[in-house]
Amino acid sequence: LSGQPFISALDVTGNLQFGAKRRVKVPDDDYRHEVIDLLGLAGLLSRMPSDLSGGEKQRVAIARALLSAPKLLLMDEPLASLDEARKSEILPFLERLHREVKIPVLYVSHSIEEMQLLCDRVLVLERGRKTYEGGMVEALTHEGTPFSQQRNASSLFEVRVQSYEPADGVSEVVLKGGERLLLPDHLEKNSTLMLRVQATDVSIARVRPQQSTVLNVLSGRVVRVINSTAHHITLLVHLQAEEPLLARISLKSYRELALQPSDDIFVMIKAVSIHGI
Repeated sequence: LSGQPFISALDVTGNLQFGAKRRVKVPDDDYRHEVIDLLGLAGLLSRMPSDLSGGEKQRVAIARALLSAPKLLLMDEPLASLDEARKSEILPFLERLHREVKIPVLYVSHSIEEMQLLCDRVLVLERGRKTYEGGMVEALTHEGTPFSQQRNASSLFEVRVQSYEPADGVSEVVLKGGERLLLPDHLEKNSTLMLRVQATDVSIARVRPQQSTVLNVLSGRVVRVINSTAHHITLLVHLQAEEPLLARISLKSYRELALQPSDDIFVMIKAVSIHGI
């Protein structure tokens, strides 16, 4: 699924029906309505392909593919031709597809942001050779992948919502190792979600800071340097339960703190810099 192979003489309904006819067994109305609802197409059914935006065309193309009952859905850079506004329009629908449709999806992309949102496992190819295969969370902090080498490198955490404090407008979430974070959002108690923390939003201290505006202070341990440039270092840090976290700090800070593998440290993360996905 890398383009929009529409029949220009048919409206959206006609194009969807064409996809359904490719099945050995025509889908029932319940499944067809489920797909239309999943991709938010109810208001587009009478429109012609020429009247659709780029994001709308992609949603129709995905629906048509789903109605053909594939055993595997191949999505080859489906957002590459879209501008940022259209990408933002279609990404929520792809997230729903990821959560709700019981069909394996092979998603080909150069975008780390898209893969973080949509993928459970990742296969990295460089010049036709496999350089990494594993979970998405592990891939982001693995030094053998391109993800950890970029300036916008980040880490993912699965957390459970512990409580919400209306007076302060913050929710408390619990990481796998028991550490607690505060987020400036109203989140449903006992729900689970994935959080993304960019390496550039992580600060490091030798001693626990006192009277700081940064409320999220966690204990950690330096594992190793996984990337360095002329002026910056990216460190792999383990939190409790060996959860990996990337921290990108200046080379000057790294030298002044004299950080070494196995050093115990404190990491600080501003609540406003933590993003749910």
